[in-house]
Amino acid sequence: MMSKRPMTLRDIDRIVVPADPQLSPDGRTVAFTQATPSLEQERTLSWIAAVDIDGGEPVRLTQGDRDGMPRWSPDGRTLAFMRSVDGVGQVFALPMDGGEPQPLTRIPEGVTGYDWSPDGTKLWTLSRIDLRGPAADEAEKKRRAGEPSEVKGLGYKVDGAGMTVGAIPQLLVVDVATGEATQLTAGDRPVSSPVWAPDNGQLAFAREDGDDLLRPWANSVWTIATDGSDATRVTDLGGSAETVTWAPDGSALLVSGVAPIGSDIPARLYLVDLADGSQKPVAHELDRTVMAGGAGAYPGALPRFSADGAAVVLALREGGCVHLRRFELATGETTGLLVGDDETLSWLTTVGDTHVGVVTTATAPAEIWVIDGATGATRPLTKLNVALLDEVEIVPAKPYEFTAPDGTVIEGWTYGAEPGNPKPTLLEIHGGPHSAWSPSFASPHRQELVAKGWVVLTINPRGSDGYGAEFFAALRGGWGRNDQDDFLSAVDQLVDAGIADPDRLAVFGYSYGGYMTNWLVTQTDRFKAAVSGAGICDLVSFTGSADLGSAFMRAEFDLELHDKPELYRELSPLTYVNNVTTPILILHGTADTRTPLGQAEQWFTSLRRRGVEVEMVLYPGESHALGAARLSNRTDFFGRVIDWVSNHVSPEAN
Repeated sequence: MMSKRPMTLRDIDRIVVPADPQLSPDGRTVAFTQATPSLEQERTLSWIAAVDIDGGEPVRLTQGDRDGMPRWSPDGRTLAFMRSVDGVGQVFALPMDGGEPQPLTRIPEGVTGYDWSPDGTKLWTLSRIDLRGPAADEAEKKRRAGEPSEVKGLGYKVDGAGMTVGAIPQLLVVDVATGEATQLTAGDRPVSSPVWAPDNGQLAFAREDGDDLLRPWANSVWTIATDGSDATRVTDLGGSAETVTWAPDGSALLVSGVAPIGSDIPARLYLVDLADGSQKPVAHELDRTVMAGGAGAYPGALPRFSADGAAVVLALREGGCVHLRRFELATGETTGLLVGDDETLSWLTTVGDTHVGVVTTATAPAEIWVIDGATGATRPLTKLNVALLDEVEIVPAKPYEFTAPDGTVIEGWTYGAEPGNPKPTLLEIHGGPHSAWSPSFASPHRQELVAKGWVVLTINPRGSDGYGAEFFAALRGGWGRNDQDDFLSAVDQLVDAGIADPDRLAVFGYSYGGYMTNWLVTQTDRFKAAVSGAGICDLVSFTGSADLGSAFMRAEFDLELHDKPELYRELSPLTYVNNVTTPILILHGTADTRTPLGQAEQWFTSLRRRGVEVEMVLYPGESHALGAARLSNRTDFFGRVIDWVSNHVSPEAN
C-alpha cells in the first residue's frame, strides 16, 4: 500500500461537496446537488445527482453545470430543480421515466426559491419584484447607466447582491400545468421562507416588519390564502421570526426566532397555535441554539415534526458540533439521533423515520449520511471524496480544554500538537462573532501548515454559539475587551504544555476574526505575524457603512452609536494603532459590504503612516464570501496566509 501524502491547498479543487439532499416520497432515492470546484473555469460547477438509499455510485441526472435545489413532486414522478437561464434562476422539471428537463417557470425576474404544493399542482416561488411597476425595465437601464437611486430607508444594499433599491423578494404561486404566475405579496418589505399548508389552501411566510430602524432583525410570520386573500400576521415575538413548517394537522406552525430584538439568547423554537395565537416555547430548556441551516453548507437543518406529530426533530449547536435530536412535545424527553464528538450536520430530508443529511467529520469532507430515526443508527451513503482520501492523510483536530483567568472553561482544538515539542503556532479566530469552530474537517490550509511543522489552535471563546445563552451573551457590549483573555490564556497554556513555541506565534482571523486579530495586535506584541481577513478596525465607520452595520451593532451593544459613541471608539482597534508593532497582512474583497473595504483601507493607511510592516491585498469583485467572483482567489487567500506567517515566524517551514 502506498503511503499517503499530506493534504495541501492544491487539493482544494478536488473536494466534492454534496448539498440539499432530497429523499423521494417512497424513501428509495436521494437526489442532491453535487458541487465540484473548477479552478480552470474559476467557479464551482453543480448538477443534480441521485443515489439509492441502500448505497452505490451516484448517477448524474442533469447535464447543466449550474443546476441545484432538487425537489421531488409529491407523487415522485417528477424531479424539479433550479437552473440558471440568462443569468437568473428558473425551475425545470425532469420526468423520472425519461425525457429532457422542461421549464416550469418563465418569471422575468427569475426565481430564488420554490417548492411543490402538497397536491403537486402548484409551486410557490420567491422572486425579486421591482416596486416601480411596468416602467421597471427602463428604470433599471437608467440605474445601470449611472442615474441616481433614491434611498429612503435602511436595507438598501446586501453583501453579494449590491444595491437592492426597488427590487424586493415577493411570494408568487405558479400553476404547474400552465406556468401562469400569480403574485401574492407586494410592498417594500422582503418576504422569505414560505411553506405550504397541508391542505394546499394556504402558505405561511416571514416578512420584515414595518420599522426600518430594526432591519434586518425584525420579522413576523404571516399566513395567506393561495389566491392572495386573507393575509394574517400570526406571530408577535417582539423580535425576529422565520417560518419552519406546519403541524401535520395544519393547526399550528413551528417557528424559529429570537425574542426580543437584541435579547441575550440565540435562536429558539416556538409552536404557534393558529387558533388562539399562543406561542409556546419548544426545547428552550436545552439552552442551545436551534440551527435552521442557511445558504451554502451553513450548518443546521430545518426542524420538522415527526410523522405522528408527537415530536420535533431539530438540529442544535452543541459545543462546536451541530447535532440532530428528537424532542418529545409532551414530555420534553430528548433522543440523540446524530451526536458524535466530531460530527456536524448540514441539510436534512425526512420520509417516515428515515432522515438523510450532509455530515462532516474530523477526518472526511462532507458526505451524505442516512440516520435511522427509530434506532439512531447512522451510516455514510456516499463516498464522493474516497479517491482523495485514499491519497492524502488528514490530521484530525484534537480536543483541548482551556481555562480563562476568571475560571471560565473554553473549548478548543489543536492540529499537529506534540507535547514536549514546541512548534510555531497559529491562533486562528472564527467570525460571527457568534459562530463556532468545530472539530470537523475544514479548509486544507490547516493541513498544509501542519505538514510544514506548525500547530494550529482554534478555540470557541465567550460569545461563541453552542454553549448556552449566558456564554453567548458574554461578549455583548464588550468586543475585544471581553474575549481577549480567552485567546491569550489559551496560547499561554499551549506554551506551558510545551506545544507552542512562545517566540514563534502568529494570529489570523476572518470577519470578526479579522477584527479580533486587529484588536490583539494593539494589546500585545507577542505575535510575530498577523493576517486580518475582511476585518474591522473602526466600529464608528463600520456601523454606518456596512450592509447590516447599524442594526447589527444595535443588537450587539444594546445601544445606538449616537447614544454612546465613546464606547464604539473605545472598542475600535484603530484607537490603539500606535501600539502596533506586529507585521500584518490585510486581505479584503473590493465588493465586500458586510465588512466594507474602507475598513481595510483605514487600517492599512494608519499602519503604513506609522511605519509598521504592512501589506494589503485586494480581491476585485469579491464580496464577503471571498471566492464567489473567482474561485482561485480562495486558494490565493489561504496561500498568502501560509506564506506570510511562515516568512515572518518560521522561514524554514517554506
